[in-house]
Amino acid sequence: MQTQSGSSTTATSNSSPEQTLRAGGKWFKKFWRSPTAQTNNNGSSTTDGHPSPTEEEQPVVNPTFEECLEGQYLFEAAQLLIDREKHLFGELTEADALKAHEEAVKKLAADYEALEMHIKQTVQQSLSLGREEEVSALISAVKAINLEEEQDQLWRQRCRTPRAWRPKKWKEHHDKVLHELVYSRLENPSSPTGDQENQSSIQADIQSMGRQLKEDMEWVVEVVKNCYPPEMDICNFYARQYHQTFSARLRKIADFVLDDKDCSFLLRWVKEFYPGILEKPELASNINTKALGNLLPDKLLKALEEQYLSKQQSDLMIYTDRVLDEAKKEWDQGKEPTRDVGCYVSPVAYGVIQFINGIVTSAHITVRDPHKVQKITSNLTDFMQR
Repeated sequence: MQTQSGSSTTATSNSSPEQTLRAGGKWFKKFWRSPTAQTNNNGSSTTDGHPSPTEEEQPVVNPTFEECLEGQYLFEAAQLLIDREKHLFGELTEADALKAHEEAVKKLAADYEALEMHIKQTVQQSLSLGREEEVSALISAVKAINLEEEQDQLWRQRCRTPRAWRPKKWKEHHDKVLHELVYSRLENPSSPTGDQENQSSIQADIQSMGRQLKEDMEWVVEVVKNCYPPEMDICNFYARQYHQTFSARLRKIADFVLDDKDCSFLLRWVKEFYPGILEKPELASNINTKALGNLLPDKLLKALEEQYLSKQQSDLMIYTDRVLDEAKKEWDQGKEPTRDVGCYVSPVAYGVIQFINGIVTSAHITVRDPHKVQKITSNLTDFMQR
């Protein structure tokens, strides 16, 4: 079995049939059978005719780097490599170390590369953890990353000139992996969209991204958060990544000349649906939503609002004109209005008031600015005078 320093020992014939390994407070066992092992009549195992020691007497040994890697004990694997690194370079200059321990240095570099690859793969699975072992692996990977960050800082303090093997910048690599992960999730969302038959391609794209964002952020605060120490503030990190990625995608969409339906749909996601997601208690308690800012810059937002309000104003005028035309047509045909308590009653005013209230309320929710919404009713003076 390979030891921390890279040396190896060979199991002899009197090796115990069960070897217990310990890694970072967790136990796992490795079994093998000696070719000379025998079992006596009372069921106890013997080796070369002598009774094997009981399980309590089995020696406890540290696992090798390879065993830690295979068992997803990434933090323990990092500890082993750091110990080897200290042994190789701690008391020697870099030139002496490379000359005296060339093979050991190469092996250390290869093992670090293997560990980094395992950590990267583990972090890439952060949003699709399905088994307890995968959650434990992510916890171990995060601890390994922070341990290497500490070692980077120690080497900076110890050596004024950078060493070839330091800094490793695993925290920086971790952040890059998560950025790429978030981008890929919104670029190819797995969440099913709504009624695609009645949606344009732009609406379906926006809705599928929004749903993916919502599901992933809920997963982050429910599961991923527990794999990180509080000081890493992982919920806000993910929130920033999703916010920035979603914002970039929506800016590209807003740069196009959108028809009125797509414009309204985009504006509602920016002003209504997306803020509603962040206001959910489970997210709001873990995310600094104010620090995220707006999804779209003011220039693009203003253009969308103007197009949306103009459309609402146009719809209101079309409706009121149609209602008046229908009432006038009935009057010209000699049809008298209905009477109530001896007075003529027309449903026109009631219908128009209801429509105005509905369209203004909807616009206020979407635009969230009562002064801008007043534009919708600016032409009602002409209607009242007809």
